[in-house]
Amino acid sequence: MSPIADGVFWVPMHQARRILLLAPIVALLHGAPCVPAAEPSPESRLQQAIRLSERRSYDESLAILQPLLPVVEKGNDAALHARVLFFTARAHYFKSDYRTALPLLERALTASRTAREQPFEATVLRAIGRLHKQQGTYREGLRILDEAIALYAKLGDAREEAGAWMTVGAIHDLTGNFEQALTAYERARAGLQTVKDAEYYTLFN
Repeated sequence: MSPIADGVFWVPMHQARRILLLAPIVALLHGAPCVPAAEPSPESRLQQAIRLSERRSYDESLAILQPLLPVVEKGNDAALHARVLFFTARAHYFKSDYRTALPLLERALTASRTAREQPFEATVLRAIGRLHKQQGTYREGLRILDEAIALYAKLGDAREEAGAWMTVGAIHDLTGNFEQALTAYERARAGLQTVKDAEYYTLFN
């Protein structure tokens, strides 16, 4: 091991950082090849953006996702393309930028169908329904949520189907259709009873 590498373990941290930055230059001076760092894969960049979004650092997440979009668009991985579109839309959604989020979600829906990723297709449909609820386009929201519910039922995903029913109930609440809202909430509760999801179930008791 070289003296420089050995030194990392005992010099102050600020000096260690300088040593690490200078290490490639020292290696070249001693004739050692300098291997450039590998470019992060699109998948790893997406995961980094998702982690930032989970911490509500939406602008930082978008700084990764927006330049990543044209990269994945050139590839042949429709499933990855759908996910990048979805999480880009999601960041805009949580910034209340619904006008930007909606066309991204619609493109994510097309890509998920191209990839034949039905579970993700259902996720995107439900997200579009929620967005329509937020921006007050209730009729379109209910139409899209009907599609999501039918697909979740086909997939046997009772928990997510119940989540879609909750959004349907919320839309009916907002439009004053209280009987329809109650019916939707009862459908959600019945679904959650079958999967014994205590976290969700407490919302209805």
